Parts: sequence; structure tokens; C-alpha cells
Amino acid sequence: MDIFQILPGSTGLPGFLLTIFAMIIGGWYILKRNKSQYEIAANEAQVRAIDAMKDESSSLRRRVEDVEKENVRLNRLIEGIHAALRAKKLVISVVGDMIDIDVEDNE
Repeated sequence: MDIFQILPGSTGLPGFLLTIFAMIIGGWYILKRNKSQYEIAANEAQVRAIDAMKDESSSLRRRVEDVEKENVRLNRLIEGIHAALRAKKLVISVVGDMIDIDVEDNE
């Protein structure tokens, strides 16, 4: 049999085998193409997620630094108030949730 006689008619077993072969090659090509497209999309999504996490991390870091600065400021304010009250002869004791204020007697 000559191959050129099989192709034009593509009937019978040679036509069936040629169709199966073409389907296998076409399926392989489609799977390869889609796999690479999915990999590209997954990589892009991963890069975007990592960038978003970095942005969120830097934002949280700035917020923590701001809270630490505010905490230092408030501690200084409380120390100043405590020193002023002590100068007025008031003694403040803090035990847990209880605050006790007494007048100091130095007579």
C-alpha cells in the first residue's frame, strides 16, 4: 500500500489509526499549552500575593513602631504626673487594678 492512497480516503483501519494518532498529538499539544499558561498564571498570582504580604508586613511594622513611640510618650507623661503629685505630698500606689492615693504626713 502506498501512503498517499491511504490519506485521501482515510477509511478503514488506516484512517482510524491516523485519527487516533492526530487526536493524541492534538491532545498532547493542548495539555502542554494549557499547562504552561496555568503555570504562568500561578506564578503571577504568587508574585502578587508575596508583594501584598510585603506591603502588609511593612504597614504593620510602621504601626508597631508608632504604638511603641506612643507608649514611650505616655510612660513619660505618667512619670511626670507621678512626680508632680509626689511634690504635692500625694503618694500613689498601684497594685494590680487597684490605685491607692494617700496624703503623706511628714509632721
